[in-house]
Amino acid sequence: MRPIFVFSAMASAVILSGCSPVISDTLLSPAERQERSIEHARAAVKAQKSGNLANLKSELDAAVVGRGGDARARADIGQLMLDFGRPDMAIQVIEPAYKLPALKITPALWNVAFSAATKLDDKALAVKAKTNGLASAEAINLALDRPAAGDRDKAVLILNSLDAIDFLQSKAVDRPADAIKLAEKLAGYAKQSPLALSRCALAYAELSGSPKDLDKAITLAEDALLFAREQGSIAAVVVRLKDTLGWVHLLRGKPQDLSAARLFLREVVDENPDSATSRYHLARTWEALGLLDRAITEYQRVLFLRPDDSETKQRLKVLKTLGGESSGPVKSPSPTTKGQFGQ
Repeated sequence: MRPIFVFSAMASAVILSGCSPVISDTLLSPAERQERSIEHARAAVKAQKSGNLANLKSELDAAVVGRGGDARARADIGQLMLDFGRPDMAIQVIEPAYKLPALKITPALWNVAFSAATKLDDKALAVKAKTNGLASAEAINLALDRPAAGDRDKAVLILNSLDAIDFLQSKAVDRPADAIKLAEKLAGYAKQSPLALSRCALAYAELSGSPKDLDKAITLAEDALLFAREQGSIAAVVVRLKDTLGWVHLLRGKPQDLSAARLFLREVVDENPDSATSRYHLARTWEALGLLDRAITEYQRVLFLRPDDSETKQRLKVLKTLGGESSGPVKSPSPTTKGQFGQ
C-alpha cells in the first residue's frame, strides 16, 4: 500500500500547488527526463528570442531541474546553450552555481564558463573560470588520496575526477601531463568502473601517445569493456566502450591494431548508426588502412549527421585531392534508428 500512499501524497501536493508538470516529470525514466530537459532548453532559447523573459526563466529552471538541479546539471545545460550558439544564455544558466561552496562546483561548470567567456570576450570571467577550475581539479586530486566515505561519495568523486581530467586538457589550461597523472590515480581508485577506466584510457592514448602509455590505454579500455559485460551494463554503455577500444587501437596503429579497430568500430556503427563520432572513428580507420573510397564515404556520412564538422570537411578535402572517389551520394545512415549516445 505504501506506493499508493506516496503517489497520493505527491498528487495532492501537485494539485494544491497547481504544478502538474512536476509530477509528470517525476514519473519519467532518467532517459525520458533527460530528453524533456533538452526540450525545455530549446524552449528557453525560443523564449529568449521572442523576448518572453518569464518563459525564459521557467524553461531554464525546468531544464536544470530535469538534469538533477546541481552544479553538474547547470554545466550540462550550459554546454547545451553553447552548442545552440548562445554563450550569453550559458552564462545565465551557470551563474547561480557561483554562490555554492567551492567543493560543490565541478570542473565541468568552469569549463563551460571559460568557453562562454572566451566567446563573449569576457576576460575577467575567463580568468575566474581558469583559476577556480584549477583549484577544483587540485581538490579532486587530493581527494583521490583519501578513501571515500561510502559508495555514493565514491561515485560522485569518480564523476568529478572525469570532469577534472577534461578540464586539465581543455583550452582553458591545456595541461595534458597533469590530466594523465590524475587519470593514473583514478584508474587505481576506480578499478571496476567501466566508464572511468575508459576515460582514463582516452587520456593515456590522446594526451601522451608514448608506446608505453598507448599499451596502458589498450589494457584499460579492454578492462573497461570486460567489467561492463560482467556487470551487465546497458547496451548503450557497452557500445560506447567498444568505440573507445576501437579508437585507442587505431591511435596505437600497429597492423594488428588496425584490424582490431576495424572490427570494433564496424560493430559500433552497425549497433549505433547515428553516432557521428563513431563514424568519424571508422573513417579514420579506413584512411589508415589505405581504403580511401571507404573513408570518403564514411566522412560524408559524418557530415550528414554533423554538417558543421570542420575537421571532417578538411580530411575529406585532402582525401579527394589524393584521388579517392565516393561510391555515390550518401543517404541517411539510418532513417528509422535513433542514436544511443546523442553524438
